[in-house]
Amino acid sequence: MTIAFAIVGLILLGLSVWAWRQNRAKVPDLPSPWMRLWTWRWVIGCAIGVAGFFVRYSADGGGDHYTVYGVPFFSYAFDQRGEDYVGVLTIPAIILNFVTGVLLPQLPFWLYARKRSRRNASASA
Repeated sequence: MTIAFAIVGLILLGLSVWAWRQNRAKVPDLPSPWMRLWTWRWVIGCAIGVAGFFVRYSADGGGDHYTVYGVPFFSYAFDQRGEDYVGVLTIPAIILNFVTGVLLPQLPFWLYARKRSRRNASASA
């Protein structure tokens, strides 16, 4: 499950960076309610990024039960005895989780603007 989250995280991170670059090149043509959200996208993204630090889930492995922190990238874990599993990848994983959360709101804006521009292009053709 941890590997699946990491794969999804890498895909989301890549798509979000792509969306951010596309949105930065041209501000999407959005209706009024979406424009209000557009102005708050960085605040919403930071809230998602910080929340990702506190998200946890349970995992079993090797006969032990773990509480794993960090979505989509595994940051650290505790087993049922309270022992922690922290290593050199903890800080990079926390940073990747935050960056993924911050850039995540870029994705729906890019998708909506892309869908809208395709609809407008087909209507004018």
